Amino acid sequence: MIQEFGNRVFFGLRSKFSIPLRPRPYAESGGDRLVQFAFSPLIASHLSPQNLRLNLYYYELLDSVAWTIPNKEGRIIDLGSKNFGYCFALAESLRRKNWEGELKGLELDPYRRFVSYYRRIDHAQFFVGLANREFSPEITLDYQEGDWLNYSLDKKFDLVFCFFPFLFLDLHHQWGLSRKSFSPKQFYQKIFAQSDQAILVHQGREEFDCSRQLLADLKIDSSEFCELHQSQWINLRIPSFVIYAKRKPKDLSPV
Repeated sequence: MIQEFGNRVFFGLRSKFSIPLRPRPYAESGGDRLVQFAFSPLIASHLSPQNLRLNLYYYELLDSVAWTIPNKEGRIIDLGSKNFGYCFALAESLRRKNWEGELKGLELDPYRRFVSYYRRIDHAQFFVGLANREFSPEITLDYQEGDWLNYSLDKKFDLVFCFFPFLFLDLHHQWGLSRKSFSPKQFYQKIFAQSDQAILVHQGREEFDCSRQLLADLKIDSSEFCELHQSQWINLRIPSFVIYAKRKPKDLSPV
């Protein structure tokens, strides 16, 4: 009860009154010291080695299942984007599938601060600007504050990305979020009301099983998945699970 009250108060305060505390825009560099072949020198040289490794890991995740995009141009959304530091992995994966369009990152809590006093949105503005230098005009990236549970139902998407969503209330609370924004069932219902397919990534067997049960309740096919125990780019303390979830043709009526 006390934690929920505190989360609600502090989330509201940082959402309404957050201001930049650093005089210079966020920037980073040094990733070009890392030997890799997935990303261009432009991207590598403007990312830190840590964030370049993160993107290589996300790229590895996306390469672990065979997913397709029926439409070659349109709109794709990433839910719970945090600072959208991994947007390069998404855009590069889409470019290699010859997809063109708008890739949007949606984040509920963009004003959360790092120990450096930069906010998630400060990071995201840098990452999105750099990504647009690399991928635009074929793929244009954007980052937006918003709650997916309240997001416009009028917008449809070719694909939904969602990495490590909170499916358990204790984790949701630990990250300073209010109870009113926690509803995994409604979250999943909305995904498949606005898209016919999604790539969902989870940490650990318990979260994976919970996700598959939510999908089964909605009669969504989750038979295509991959379990990763190792990554050549980061140390995995627990396995990562990638689900390529999609509605079958006969299930294309509204969820």
